Amino acid sequence: MNKGVRSFVAIILVLSMLLVILTGCGNNDNVAELDMEKIKTNLENLKGEGFDIFTAESNVMSSGVANFDMLETLYDFDFKEFGINPDNISEYRFNMDRLNKDLWIVFLPVEGMEDTVKTETDAYIQTLISEETDATIKQKLENYSFEEIEGYLVWVVSEDNARILELTRNAKANILPMMMDITSDMLQDSIGLDPASVTEFAIKTPALITSSTTYMVVKPADGKKNEVKTALDNYMVALEEQWSTYLPEQYELVRNRLYTEYGDYLIYIVSENNDLIYDTIISSTK
Repeated sequence: MNKGVRSFVAIILVLSMLLVILTGCGNNDNVAELDMEKIKTNLENLKGEGFDIFTAESNVMSSGVANFDMLETLYDFDFKEFGINPDNISEYRFNMDRLNKDLWIVFLPVEGMEDTVKTETDAYIQTLISEETDATIKQKLENYSFEEIEGYLVWVVSEDNARILELTRNAKANILPMMMDITSDMLQDSIGLDPASVTEFAIKTPALITSSTTYMVVKPADGKKNEVKTALDNYMVALEEQWSTYLPEQYELVRNRLYTEYGDYLIYIVSENNDLIYDTIISSTK
């Protein structure tokens, strides 16, 4: 290698070292600060893709549409009284105001029985119409709405059918199950983590005995990273041991947990959607 080439290589090496120093080794300087409360809110509101009948029920019951906060829930043993065969229905929510005849019916028919379920339910509503003596209620019944949403058959009788159908149509299940928020005074007992060793954190653990879903986003205090990581690792090992003899699918989630460092933050995720949860966390910035 001649002298000119050696000099050129040396210059490139020096410039590369300077670039590493100026960019903080490509680590923390380019990482935005995370907002712990925003992380919790964004994850709590994270929705899946498919229609969820129970979310739909919650949405319509709290819609503010007249009478819908007082609908009575009816069950499959009531359906025969209405001329509807419950054996043709695999999933349902049937809510009614018997006085004002407001209705919110959602049926998921057994495969091949869609037409039968629709015919029987339409006939039931026609019976209500023919028997109604109050002109205002009769008109409301006559103006009932029907829509099929991802295989679910939906009937609405209300003061605002369009609003109820919109809330039903857009009902998606939460990605995360019910979870318990870990506060500062719970860190030591629940996680084995000294509160003085962290500057900020967002930690939620399972609230249901059938779920192992967990996420932990922790920013250690100066000089406490190893201590914090050890405590969190130990918690995860204990979680793995807990689920190893219980529900196999939840055990696999714990075994396949995500761990990564994002700037100064330590992130642990146990879920069915680790990548989605992670992307939501790092997009929740201050």
